[in-house]
Order: sequence, then C-alpha cells, then structure tokens
Amino acid sequence: MNQDFKDFFYFNRTERRGILSLLLIIVALIGWNLYLTYSPYQFPETESNLEQIYASLKLDSAQNAQSYKSSDRVDIGSSIKKQNQKDSLFPFDPNDLSVELWQRLGLSAKQAAVIKKYEAKGGRFRNKEDVQKMYTISEVMYQRLEPYINIAEQPFKKDTAQRFKSQTEYSRKTTDLKRTNFKKYVRPIVDINLADSATFKTIYGIGPYFSGKMVSYRKELGGYHSKNQLTEIWGFSDSLLQAIDSQLVISRIPIDKIRVNQQAAAELKNHPYIDWNLANSLVKIRAKHGKFENKNDLRRSVLMTDSLLNKLIPYISFE
Repeated sequence: MNQDFKDFFYFNRTERRGILSLLLIIVALIGWNLYLTYSPYQFPETESNLEQIYASLKLDSAQNAQSYKSSDRVDIGSSIKKQNQKDSLFPFDPNDLSVELWQRLGLSAKQAAVIKKYEAKGGRFRNKEDVQKMYTISEVMYQRLEPYINIAEQPFKKDTAQRFKSQTEYSRKTTDLKRTNFKKYVRPIVDINLADSATFKTIYGIGPYFSGKMVSYRKELGGYHSKNQLTEIWGFSDSLLQAIDSQLVISRIPIDKIRVNQQAAAELKNHPYIDWNLANSLVKIRAKHGKFENKNDLRRSVLMTDSLLNKLIPYISFE
C-alpha cells in the first residue's frame, strides 16, 4: 500500500514543470490583486470621497449634455429652416417676381439675381418647363416649386402686335408683287439661227457666257441645223437644254457649206467638226481618187466615223 501511495504522488519532469508554471501564475495573480487593492490611485470608500465621485459624475453628465446640444444645434437649426422654407411656399408667377419673394421661396440672393438678369435681357417664362431650364434652380428645388408655379397668360404687347402686322403686310405685298411679276413675265421664243446675244440673255438660265457662245459657235458651224448642237458648247448641259427647249426654234436659213472638193486642208480644218488630221486625209484621198461624189466617198478616210459623218453631211457640198 505504501508503494501505491508513493506511485500516486510521483510526477515526471514534464508534469513537474507544468505544476510549477501553474503555481507561478497563481502567485502573480495574487500579487496583482494586492497591488490594485492598496494602490494610491484608488479612493478609499469614505463619505467625502463618494461625494467627490458623485460630483465628478454630474460634471461629466453636464459636459456630455452640452456637447450633445452643440453638435445637434446645426441639425436642429437646419430642420427649423427647412420647416420654415416648406411653410413659406406660395403660388407665384415667376415673371417679374421680386428678389425678396424668390428668397422666400428658398433661393439665395445670388440665384435670384441670375433670374432677374435673365428677365432684364428679355427672357420670359412661358411655361413651367422654362423655370426648370434655369441652371440656378436644381432638380430638387424645381420639384418643390413646381406645384406652386402659376404663369399668367402673356398679354399681346402693342409693339409686338404692330411688328406682326407690319411683317404680315410686307409678306402680303411681296406675294402680290411676285404674282404681278409672274403674270407680266412672258417667256420669249428665240430663233437660235437669228438671235443675237442680247436676245439669248432674255431666256431664263442663259447668262452672258452662254449667250455669247451660242452666237460664236453658230458662226463657226455656219448655222445650226439642230437644237442638240447647243450641248456641244462647253458647259451647256442636256438638262439646261431640256429646261429651255420650249423657248427655242430653228429657222431654215441657208447654212454655210464646206466645199469638200475645192477647199485646201487649211480651210477644211476651220470647221469645228474637222481637225487637221481629217482635213489632210480628205485632201490626199481627193488627190488620189478624184472628187468626192457622195457621202460614201468620204468613208474612204479611216478617220471618218459614222457619227462624225452624220454630223458633217448637212454642211458638206460636193460641187
């Protein structure tokens, strides 16, 4: 039995270290507790000390209350201001509203001044949306003001009425003048083989350039045999010809002919349809084969195309 008792209280090295550490912790805790109990910073529980503690607590409470009041003063003031602003709303016409009344609605003096400057430049509020367009009025402010906006119907000012009347009369007179000029204007009928440049200029769309070219090209050709020949003038488009076609006629005047069997190459090339190469070719063929009897003889020149021959035939004389 003695041996069992000894074995029960036997501890190995690790267990002994653990027990020793536990004892040290217990001693440290007891020492810390004694230090706190007898520390000079602790107040003995006497009646006078308790009164000091209560006084200190009251002071802290008063300071906290003062701090609370100071921190909330702005919020309370803001709430009162907002309440006053809400209560100050009233139905209003934004046109010619005074700065003081704008401020009563919640705008600052600077914001109200911007609106008055807008009115001074002739700006008017014709509907609620015009108020919303003012950059000084935020979306939130507009939503608050919108139910109270009541814009009166704008009077028709005397000067505006007079200006409108003058514009109406001017428009009517201009229209009547145009109608009168339209009635008086008679589209001229022009003979392109007889007209001079001044006569050509009476056609709408024909200016000094085309009128001069129509006369000079007629001389170079020896006379027009078709209206389509006008499109051979540089810049004279098919659309222009179509526009004035009803005003053009061609008299059957004698056309200056090209004496293809008599004229030299230098004379032949003066015609707009014959260049120097074709003129030389015709003269050489004539010298080799004799006179040209008809248009088929002209085909002997490789430079004579069918389209060119058709254009030349009205101007060719085989005498």
